[in-house]
Amino acid sequence: MGDSNWYAGVRYLRADSDSRFDGARPDDISPRQQQLTIGGMAAVAEYDGRDNIFTPNTGTRVSLYAFDFDKRFGGDTSFQRYTAAVNSFWTAHRDVVIGGRLDWRSTTGDTPYYALPYIDLRGIPVMRYQGERVAVAEVEARWNLDGRWSLVGFTGIGRAAPRGGDLGAAPSRGTVGAGFRYYLAQALGLHAGIDVARGPDDHAIYIIFGSSWR
Repeated sequence: MGDSNWYAGVRYLRADSDSRFDGARPDDISPRQQQLTIGGMAAVAEYDGRDNIFTPNTGTRVSLYAFDFDKRFGGDTSFQRYTAAVNSFWTAHRDVVIGGRLDWRSTTGDTPYYALPYIDLRGIPVMRYQGERVAVAEVEARWNLDGRWSLVGFTGIGRAAPRGGDLGAAPSRGTVGAGFRYYLAQALGLHAGIDVARGPDDHAIYIIFGSSWR
C-alpha cells in the first residue's frame, strides 16, 4: 500500500475432502462431514516491519484474515473464520534476540471438524486441541554464541474453547523447549536448526528453516 509496510489483498481457498477413521466415527462428527467441499474468499491485511523475512532480529509482523466460506464460492457448507496474529522481535543485547507471538482464531457457522482452529505450538500435535475460539501466546530467546551457532529457548501457552464455550474458562495447555540454530546463509539472513519441545502429552522434534513462526 504505497510506500508503507502495509499490504492488502484477497485469497481464495477450495478443498475437497474424503475423511476416514480408524475405528468408529466420533459421535460429534456427522457422516456429511466425511465427504465435503469447502470454498471461501478472504480479505487479507498484513503489516511487515521485520528486518528479515527469514530469521528476524527486529521488527513486527501483523496478519489479519477474514474468511467467508459459502456455497457461492463452490463449497457445500457456510461458515466464517477469523485470524489475528502478531509476531514481534527485538534485539535485547548484541547477541540476544527476544521474540513474542500472539495468535487468536475464531470460527462461526457450520464449520467442518477439520477446519476448526487449534492450538498451534511446538510440542502439541497439530489439531490435538481444537475449539470454536483459540488463543495462543509464545516467547522465544535466541543467544548468538560465535556468529554462526546460536542456542534457542521457548515456552508457550494456549487455550481452545469448545462450541459455545468460554475461552477464559478453557484449560490452558503449556509447552517448553530448546534448540540450536546455524547461520546457514548470511546473504539471506537465514538460520536453520533443530528444536525439541515438550507439551502436555508428548514431546516432538522439529527441523526449522528461518523463523519457527509463520
